[in-house]
Amino acid sequence: MSDAGNATGVRIGIDVGGTFTDLVAFDAGSGRQHVVKTPSTPAEPHRAVLAALDQLRTDFGVPPAAVHEIMHGTTIGVNTLLQRSGAKVGLLVTEGFRDLLTLGRARLPDVYNYLVELPVPLTARRFVKEIRGRRLADGTCREPLDEAGVRRAAQELLESGVDAVAICFLHSYKYPEDELRAAEIVRETAGALFVCASSEVWPEMREYERAMVALINCHVGPGMERYYTSLLGDLHREGITSRVYSTKSNGGIMSVAAAQQRPVETLLSGPAAGVVAARYIAHRAGFEDVVAIDMGGTSTEAAIIRNEPRMSTDSVVGDFHLVLPTVDVQSLGAGGGSIAWLDSSGVLKVGPRSAGSDPGPACYGLGGREATITDAYLELGILHPDRFLGGKMPLHPQESRAALAATAALLGEKMAPVQLAEAILHVATSNMYAKLIPQLAQAGVDRNQVALVAYGGAGPTHAFLLAREVGIDTVIVPPRPGTLCALGALVADVKSDFIRSVNLQVRQTALEDSSPAIAGWLASLGQEAQAWLDRENRSTGEYSLVFSADMRYAAQAFTIEVPLDGFDQTTDKLATSMVRQFETAYVAQFGIGNLSTNVDLVNLRVTAVAPTQVTEAPVVAGSAQVPEAQETRDVYLDGGFITCAVYERDSLGTGGTFAGPAIIAQYDTTTFVPPGFTVTVDPSTSLIGRRAR
Repeated sequence: MSDAGNATGVRIGIDVGGTFTDLVAFDAGSGRQHVVKTPSTPAEPHRAVLAALDQLRTDFGVPPAAVHEIMHGTTIGVNTLLQRSGAKVGLLVTEGFRDLLTLGRARLPDVYNYLVELPVPLTARRFVKEIRGRRLADGTCREPLDEAGVRRAAQELLESGVDAVAICFLHSYKYPEDELRAAEIVRETAGALFVCASSEVWPEMREYERAMVALINCHVGPGMERYYTSLLGDLHREGITSRVYSTKSNGGIMSVAAAQQRPVETLLSGPAAGVVAARYIAHRAGFEDVVAIDMGGTSTEAAIIRNEPRMSTDSVVGDFHLVLPTVDVQSLGAGGGSIAWLDSSGVLKVGPRSAGSDPGPACYGLGGREATITDAYLELGILHPDRFLGGKMPLHPQESRAALAATAALLGEKMAPVQLAEAILHVATSNMYAKLIPQLAQAGVDRNQVALVAYGGAGPTHAFLLAREVGIDTVIVPPRPGTLCALGALVADVKSDFIRSVNLQVRQTALEDSSPAIAGWLASLGQEAQAWLDRENRSTGEYSLVFSADMRYAAQAFTIEVPLDGFDQTTDKLATSMVRQFETAYVAQFGIGNLSTNVDLVNLRVTAVAPTQVTEAPVVAGSAQVPEAQETRDVYLDGGFITCAVYERDSLGTGGTFAGPAIIAQYDTTTFVPPGFTVTVDPSTSLIGRRAR
């Protein structure tokens, strides 16, 4: 894989996870690819990045001067939000809207739970300041902005110890002048504060959602800004002066300079990058419809890919709704470091609490005393204590056995550690099953017609167990599954989303009266997107602008996104074409439409994409030979021991075929194939496992 404008140099993808920091390096000159995994350092995440780069230099001889680009993803932003450990934020709102955050969407998170509690707002009411000044929905200035009031509020917030100020005024999605002026005044009055106006980040109609985007941006912004500043400083001191990019929640990348201003766009960037790479791997293996399963150290996420990843404009991160476009990734539950425990009724549970990387699972020998899924893998015989991370991180079976025995004793039953280990996997698999089945159903996906792409450090270890439980017949294990999110950073495109809320009713009796206005808005959005691409300064000349519209029948409460690909924006039949496209999309989704009803055009959207040119390694022809196993190993499964053939991944030639039970060992993961599956090494070097029928 290489950038079209660069024939030499090393491109590096980095994914900073909660347990491990992964690095994938591609040398465009030699065509070689290197992978590195190193334990994350949560207190100072950039230290793990430097350690990975140092290991790359030591193990593979890649000097700092050879690094051409770094694509970087991190979970710092999302972890900060989930833990509410970020900046203390003040909020400026239009007079009369001080309780905007408390009212929220004015509905309960769970309408069937009488005991549900409303989420605590991200900032306290005492830090919400009302500002006089009112602009009406048509842009009319009913009362001018009280600039002196803005200065007073900024000074009061500064004195109260806030670190950042978010601004959300009524109707600023369309008329941002007052909001932008207030931001200028706050910067003049309290220049040390991180300031964000909602219209600068995501100018979409709906005050609460827009306020949340600005608040989250401010909550994670100062910490992310410090992190990126420290990282860039350390890279320069190491002699790395290459361009650095950040992965985004929408599956794209942007410059670190842009990420420092809009870190809210990076919240779900790690999982999104993994989905991008899963699509890349699936396409190379000849599959279009897959479910991507990312099982890392802390959690397991799933995403559905129907040629392209499903996108969402209403994600939930912790207690908060995020209306920014994101790759639709849903959590399935536990990861490799998730802890097994007993609830108040004595029932075995797994997760969501994780041992992380410090102290980590008990078998790491770093002080962990609670049994985790990784300890279960080791006790069952799936993992080998001397071959974890290619032998660079020996595991301690006696520690995992002690942790499992302690948990077994709490059950009050005579249960051997190996039996509890299998019970832990059963619980974890059942939890995944219970969440994956509804996700597939909601997307209209037949589980018999999709393949499962398994990645993450524990993904291939657990994937076949999940597939046989769910009823999925095909499992794809990428060549480097443990570092796939880092690979996703390398193959991701420069990408950004833009929105214009118009709230226009397109009347069936006079459709084309709307065409000139719509054409003007689309042209303006396109210019905004092109300007962003120019600022990113990475496009090789190729780019695309993908337009869409959020539309609904008049008086409906929800919209559907209608693609506008191939539309002539200058035609006088633009509105008619859009309504016909909406009708087609509506009937396809709900089975019925109403041609006589007026249609609301709520939002116009455009996605700007500058593709990363990828030079793919050629697929390798092979012969259908049964590879020779290096050894055998006994694994406890389904209540008894079975003998598994053990293969080294690097020794498997393309075309080779073997049947489970089997274990495939490699540096970044271990793949476990239970009985009933046959595995073939695809010409693209992925493992394709198929259930025997």
